[in-house]
Amino acid sequence: MTRVQISIMTACRLLAVVCVATPSVLFAGPFEAGTATVEITPPVGYRMSGRFHERISAGTKDPLLAKAIVFSQGDVTAALVCCDIIEIDPRVAHESRRLIAVELGIAAENVSIAATHAHTSPLYWGALRDQFHKAAVAREGSDPQEVFDYLPLLGFVLRSTNVRNSFEIFGPTTVHHHFVL
Repeated sequence: MTRVQISIMTACRLLAVVCVATPSVLFAGPFEAGTATVEITPPVGYRMSGRFHERISAGTKDPLLAKAIVFSQGDVTAALVCCDIIEIDPRVAHESRRLIAVELGIAAENVSIAATHAHTSPLYWGALRDQFHKAAVAREGSDPQEVFDYLPLLGFVLRSTNVRNSFEIFGPTTVHHHFVL
């Protein structure tokens, strides 16, 4: 079983516990769930996060992914998006939630965007990135480790994890539950 499958199963179990704890949810209609995965690996040569010295990627062992799962029951839909990066830039999270609400109809307050805190992910924002970027520009006139801006790319990728389409793959999901006293 892959890490993604284990994460999805864990999230489903957690949501099932929450649903059982709220009896009104049991009568709100069928419970649906869907998932999507999009690769967010930057190109080789991009600056990596996780250390206080500059590290440049020399290759890719495993791709970095943005994984999403959507739960829907009745008129309530929620999404969890988890990215293989060290942290989420608040601007990316805010704009992604806003556009997910507009484009997919999932209320922004029902969208959670998180990071796995991967220390081999791109260093695409923050004070350390700014320091390395300014030093490269001063030294070389441009920053060869940032041939493209990863920030808008990440925002686009998060919005493109349209997990509503994955309902066609999974269809309605039945959550079995019982009370143990």
